[in-house]
Amino acid sequence: MPHSRIPVEEHHSTSRRSILLVILTGCALLLALNVSACLLVKQFAPNQASRDIRKKWEYLISLDEGVDMMIVGDSACNHGIQPALINRALEMNSINLCTIGDALLFEDSWMVD
Repeated sequence: MPHSRIPVEEHHSTSRRSILLVILTGCALLLALNVSACLLVKQFAPNQASRDIRKKWEYLISLDEGVDMMIVGDSACNHGIQPALINRALEMNSINLCTIGDALLFEDSWMVD
């Protein structure tokens, strides 16, 4: 029988350095994937409401001067109120910061602060 010999498994010793390297590489890869996912979701939010809220916050933060009236409310307010008409009728400076119904509890109160 030419193949009667059973192969012997070779064991290689593992150093602490190689284990640490594998763990750190895995953590770095996981971190890079999470950061990439966050950036993609922030840029291309799958939910229209998320994009609307982000744009309202960016608009609010970018204001150089104060306003006379901040309009806050739900999506009916977001789609139904035009600050330009209010500005002309009342001769004041107003902005529409309305978001969506489920964001009202926190978003509007934070925007007013």
